[in-house]
Amino acid sequence: MKVPGVLALVFAIAGGLVLIIPSSSNFKVALAQEEQQQQSNSNNTVSSPPSMTEAVPESSLNSVTNNQTAIGEPLPSPTQTNATMLSGEIGSIQAAHQGPFSWSTAGEWIMQLDGPLTGRLDPRIESFNATVHMVRLDGNILHEHEIYNFNQSSVTHLGDASTTFNGTMTLTLREGPVEDVPGYIHILGDSIAIWIDPRVVENHFGPTPIHGVVLP
Repeated sequence: MKVPGVLALVFAIAGGLVLIIPSSSNFKVALAQEEQQQQSNSNNTVSSPPSMTEAVPESSLNSVTNNQTAIGEPLPSPTQTNATMLSGEIGSIQAAHQGPFSWSTAGEWIMQLDGPLTGRLDPRIESFNATVHMVRLDGNILHEHEIYNFNQSSVTHLGDASTTFNGTMTLTLREGPVEDVPGYIHILGDSIAIWIDPRVVENHFGPTPIHGVVLP
């Protein structure tokens, strides 16, 4: 009996049945082809990505938290020097004095001291000037205020990094300058807070101070 494409050994079995068994050479070829196919499938298998719910190692979190360069390029601290002139920028959100709206503030300020800020019991402000730009958070009613003529009445230290100057100042409003407005200027590290008595300015800046930064 001849089977196309296959070399076989033919044995006669009782009852007239014929069993066709592939030759050993073709059997080895078939095994080799199967192994080759399995190897190819294994190489083409793509490993599944890690689960999104897999916990991040705590060591990785600590390395980011403890790496201070991750927060930005560090700047020298102007309040830790013997500078007698400090300046910086204003940027904060002030609560609404009426209605549901709040205000975004931006601006610049400059302070002239009679000597270094730190290392003394009674530093004094010789002059302080600030420009505060304000716009409502809905983008309307852009305007500005000027703060000047600060008259210091007292100073309070809470450590070398915290100094509060109490006194009065002149503030411009739409109707014109308002003099002798009580308030304070607080320097904490490299930040500044300017508090203006809300009762005198119709609560225009809200109850919270105007915040900013001290820049080199």
